[in-house]
Amino acid sequence: MGVMLYAVRPAVLAQLDSAPRLKLMAAVLKRFFLGVWASVAVILATGLHLYGAGAMAASQARKIVLAAGGTPSAGLLPLGWNLMMGIGFLMMLLFIHIYVAGFRKMDKALGAGDNPAAAAALAKMHPFVVANFALGLLAVAAVKLLK
Repeated sequence: MGVMLYAVRPAVLAQLDSAPRLKLMAAVLKRFFLGVWASVAVILATGLHLYGAGAMAASQARKIVLAAGGTPSAGLLPLGWNLMMGIGFLMMLLFIHIYVAGFRKMDKALGAGDNPAAAAALAKMHPFVVANFALGLLAVAAVKLLK
């Protein structure tokens, strides 16, 4: 993802005129988004499985700790896990917005030969992509730093 943000996009902006740049970005993003859709499916399935398994184990541990007179907070999932799950869902929703409100709009405008509308749609996607990238870093930091 960082390659797209800091290498490919600036190089394309600097080297190509508007029409070829839009066609190239549409082709690159089309392939990229196919990979993202697959990644979202795999991450969602495995994440929900691991989170559920962790929650079940924590529930069992909590019962044992409470029966032994332990504290009520024992056996809860780590805060970082909960934050990562929430941030992950937010990232998925943001990706869907980028795809539907940005890429599909850009692709439709390109198909109609409306390069200014395609360029505007592409430009509107960029801040959301940066935000999603930052959320990804935040999710990793949450799970690593908050135990």
